[in-house]
Amino acid sequence: MPIFTGISAGPAVRALVVGLLKRVAEVEARLTQTSRNSSKPPSSDPPTAPARAAKEPWGRKPGGQPGHPGEGRKLKPVEDVSRVIEVRPAGCGQCGTLLVGDDPCPERHQVTDLPRLEPLVTEYRRHTLACVSCGAMTQAAWPVGMPAGSFGPGRQATVGYLTGRVGMSQREVQEGLGGRYQTEVRVGSIAAVEQAVSRALAGPVAEAATYVQRQLGRNADETGWREQGKRV
Repeated sequence: MPIFTGISAGPAVRALVVGLLKRVAEVEARLTQTSRNSSKPPSSDPPTAPARAAKEPWGRKPGGQPGHPGEGRKLKPVEDVSRVIEVRPAGCGQCGTLLVGDDPCPERHQVTDLPRLEPLVTEYRRHTLACVSCGAMTQAAWPVGMPAGSFGPGRQATVGYLTGRVGMSQREVQEGLGGRYQTEVRVGSIAAVEQAVSRALAGPVAEAATYVQRQLGRNADETGWREQGKRV
């Protein structure tokens, strides 16, 4: 190689120099990268980067063009509407005469809102009664299916979803349950619910993992592709 002309160096030194030259070339290539010759965003371009060429105007205004079907929110069917408020004019807008009847095709406008959520509190009362014959005291057994703790299945599922799926912290879950569901809960209780949900889901998760491991193709986004004519 010409770079080693007149230099007495062993193979190790030559390999080191070649590696350094390669690294220098890579660094220089990265320094010259802009949004025009790489996938870097325009905001990362240095001030010395050449300006992007202005796009030629198409002669059309921004937004939807005439004749283009709108993509607005579609109205829900009547059977899915919770409440209907009929709005009728009381009198003629020109002469004031009383108006009666119905418009067969009234203009419709729907407003979707979230109701105020309040906790559903169930109280179990276990009675102890005295026998009229022998006087012995007998206490009733708790009903089958009664949760052992203070949290019902819906509350546990909500905590598990917010912490496990949404990734909220225990403090954020505490604030969310109090502000949205009107439910007070301690951070320590949230941790206990997380453990209970994890134990409850251990079986289904293991079953899903076994199913995935048995498949021929395992892709992160659950999609496949063809390789040599076969779907993998």
